[in-house]
Amino acid sequence: MIYLILALALGGLLGYLTRKAQRVVDLWPKLITLGLFILIFSMGLQLGQNQKVQETIFQLGIQGSIFAFTTALGSMVFSIPLSLYWLKKMKKGEAS
Repeated sequence: MIYLILALALGGLLGYLTRKAQRVVDLWPKLITLGLFILIFSMGLQLGQNQKVQETIFQLGIQGSIFAFTTALGSMVFSIPLSLYWLKKMKKGEAS
């Protein structure tokens, strides 16, 4: 845990010290993207080596798909009536 806090503090200090160096500031998004790709790749390696995950990947995929579908469906079920109510209120001129 202490390593995470130190890494965060070091990153904050490095960001503070380089905030005015435009070349460095322009480079940060590329470094962040590269770091994320390395992280995702290493997670894939870990998953590929885990025998238990390989045995249950189909089950996990089905559960993940059901979760994603029900989340999207729930968002639509609640947002469509709310949007219609808001549009109706806008037409009447009651919107705040």
